[in-house]
Amino acid sequence: MLENVDKFFFSRPENDRKIISMYYKIDAMTIYIDIIFLENLLMNYIILLCTGIIVKSKINLMRLFLSSTIGGTYAVLLYIQNFWILSDWIFKILLSLLMIYIAFNAKKIKIFLKELLIFYLVSFTFGGVALALAYLMNSGAVFNKYPIKLIAVGGIIRGNNNNCSI
Repeated sequence: MLENVDKFFFSRPENDRKIISMYYKIDAMTIYIDIIFLENLLMNYIILLCTGIIVKSKINLMRLFLSSTIGGTYAVLLYIQNFWILSDWIFKILLSLLMIYIAFNAKKIKIFLKELLIFYLVSFTFGGVALALAYLMNSGAVFNKYPIKLIAVGGIIRGNNNNCSI
C-alpha cells in the first residue's frame, strides 16, 4: 500500500499555513493526515446525523461525535499502518456495526438493523454523489481543484420537518 513512502514529516505544509501538519510524502503526492482525519470525521458525522434524522432515532451529538471519531481514526490508520485486516471487508462491516451501536445505542435488534441499513444507504448515496461530482469536476472545466471542498459545501445538511435534505 505504501511502497514508496519517504517518511513521516512534522512540519509546515507547502502553502506555509501557521499550523503544524503531519503528512506522508509518497512519491510526488503528499497526504496530510490531519486533513484525512478531519474530512472523515466531518463526513461520518453528517452521514450519522442524516441516518438518525431519517430513522427518527434519539440523537445524542456526543455519541455521534465519538462514533465519527472512530471512523476518522480508522481512515487515518489505513494510511499509516499496513495491516491487511483494516482493509478486509469483514473488518469494515464490524466497524460500521460498532459505529452504529455507539451512535444510536439501539435497544432492539430490529431498530439496530434498520439504523444499519439506513446508514449504508446514506453512505452509498453520499459516495455516489461524490463520485458524480468528481467525474463532473475532472471532465468539466468549471473547477480543477480537489472535489472534497465542493462536496463539503454541497453536503451541508439541515433538518426540515424531520426530513434530511441535501
